[in-house]
Amino acid sequence: MSTTINGLDVRPAMPTATAPIGRSKDAYGGDGSPLGSGNAGVQITDTARHLASLEKIVSGAPDVDQAKVAEITLAIERGVFQVQPEKIADQLLRLEQSLARASGRMR
Repeated sequence: MSTTINGLDVRPAMPTATAPIGRSKDAYGGDGSPLGSGNAGVQITDTARHLASLEKIVSGAPDVDQAKVAEITLAIERGVFQVQPEKIADQLLRLEQSLARASGRMR
């Protein structure tokens, strides 16, 4: 089944794996010792550092924009709030495309 929104043909993702999915390796070797225990240290990638800094920024932000909630509540009470389904659909498509690009499914 596919849906066309603003000229884009949107189809649900289909699984592509044809081989069984294997289990991840144990963190311990056959002798019970942790794998990689001989490593002198841990290396953090630049991406991991960047994600950690973004996490700090996001964790400090409020979960809800109270000013926006108050603005929308007032508009609803006054009867002037208008839902724009095309705008919502466009934003959902942009989000999906961004997520697809970030995960490497789309270029």
